[in-house]
Amino acid sequence: MEINTTYPPTLPPYPINIRYILSVALSVTCFVGLFGNGLVMLSVVLSRKLQTKTNIFVFTLAVSDFMTCLGMPFSAISFVHEELPFPHAVCTLGACLIWVGVGSSTINLAYIAWNRFMLITRSRTSYDNIFCKLNVTFMIIFAWAFPFLLYIVPVFVLLDGIGYTEYFHVCMTDAFAYLGVFFQIPSSIVIVVCYFKIFRHIRAHSVGLKSHTVKGEPSSSSHSQSSAEYKKNGQSRSKVTLVPSSATTPTVTRKTPKSGFVQSISSRQVQVTKNMFFVVCGYYICIMPYAIVTMFTDIVDPKIWSFALPWTTAFLLLNSCVNFVIYSFNHPQFQLVFHKITTCNWREIPQPSPLLQSILSLRR
Repeated sequence: MEINTTYPPTLPPYPINIRYILSVALSVTCFVGLFGNGLVMLSVVLSRKLQTKTNIFVFTLAVSDFMTCLGMPFSAISFVHEELPFPHAVCTLGACLIWVGVGSSTINLAYIAWNRFMLITRSRTSYDNIFCKLNVTFMIIFAWAFPFLLYIVPVFVLLDGIGYTEYFHVCMTDAFAYLGVFFQIPSSIVIVVCYFKIFRHIRAHSVGLKSHTVKGEPSSSSHSQSSAEYKKNGQSRSKVTLVPSSATTPTVTRKTPKSGFVQSISSRQVQVTKNMFFVVCGYYICIMPYAIVTMFTDIVDPKIWSFALPWTTAFLLLNSCVNFVIYSFNHPQFQLVFHKITTCNWREIPQPSPLLQSILSLRR
């Protein structure tokens, strides 16, 4: 399947030295991304401690980034050849892996933002009702099916859209880039709204905690006792209390009037939410240059646009290995499991999964 994209005939050939640099950049991103995302997936599979509802979407995000990395070698190789060194169908396959992976990553980031929002700001009952096994299964199916239908189906129906671009010598053409608005814009709205509401919620609880501290409120045990008496009296209005999460560290809690559930905003939940926010920031830092270049295609000088497009695309694909770096430096649980796996101390992995237990029993 040969896909030819028409560019102004006045454009000079794309510099071979720049293509070599881009090929090396893609190769490094591919290697780090395959290793890092593979390690993330393996960690979630082997440790029950990491098998939370949030990490289900982290796992799916890692699969999406892993798929994107699988498509990079085709472009890295084609960059350094004047003619496509393998069949066009193989080139199209590599491009499809990239764009479906990028699309699925965006949707999964929106799921993670929504998950953190529900976990921190809503009752446990509401959270469990929305993120039950059936709903999570449908969410994951949608995260893969939607970009597949947008990008892959047109390739086989119209025999056009994704494949090899002769001018850039790359397997990454996306004639249907505008279709990305169907998940980029809605996902971005969900992400921004959820994290903004999370910030407001945590800030409000922090202010309440400081207010109790300044006024010299009774001890935590007194608060717990008064909460029990409050519940016994059958009063229905909301109440903010202090419940100790450890011997010395207080945790802000909120009791919802409908379910009676007392939800704690622990420092761990806040840290996990911050890590997920960093992941989102990394994604948008990587995608924004590409989005700006593609949005102003008809305005920017063709020479500038044609030179910038491969660089911004390579920067976009850099996001495929950024998440692993964030987990490595900011997520203590992933850090621990990463260390045990890479040092081959699999028996020391915390809360080993049934699969890991079976593997270890076979090695005895």
